[in-house]
Amino acid sequence: MILSGLVGSNKKVLDVGCSEGFLADCSAGNKNVFYGIDCDKSALQIAKSKYHKIFEADLNAVGQLPELPADFDIVVFADILEHLRDPSVVLKHFINTSLKKGGTVLISLPNVAHYSVRASLLFGGFVYTDSGILDKGHLHLYTLLTAKRFVESAGLKVRSVHFSSNIFGPLIRILPMLGPILGFNLILECQRY
Repeated sequence: MILSGLVGSNKKVLDVGCSEGFLADCSAGNKNVFYGIDCDKSALQIAKSKYHKIFEADLNAVGQLPELPADFDIVVFADILEHLRDPSVVLKHFINTSLKKGGTVLISLPNVAHYSVRASLLFGGFVYTDSGILDKGHLHLYTLLTAKRFVESAGLKVRSVHFSSNIFGPLIRILPMLGPILGFNLILECQRY
């Protein structure tokens, strides 16, 4: 998993939208201390055994979010921001309240410029699905350009961009310029200005 590789080891990590704790599973053995926040009670019950501390909260209710430590090395938003009503407000909140100076923000967003969506559009289709890039729960869609603009407007500088793809991952590593077309997810490694 690209995100767990970017997290590294010996870090204090806030996983925003942690679900069942997949990031901790992928980072096992890296001596990271994970905190998680999510609104799904049943998912948090599973995450509880993997995370140092978990918080139940509706991310859309920024004014009601619990007070968290302000010294996280890394704040991760793995496939959550596109589901929120105002992702910019949520992103800025955690940058300003939870990220330590010099900390890293990792963001994974679905890539609406993926070849499958482009091909569908070419033939007049744009059909929402139960999961994937056009998941019915996605309130926001991103291309590489709009994702970069989004994070920069929140006061972040993009340090590196990665593209996830189960099928084309090795090809993208050899020819990164194919990432915006073949990558299923856009993964941005960012730092606060």
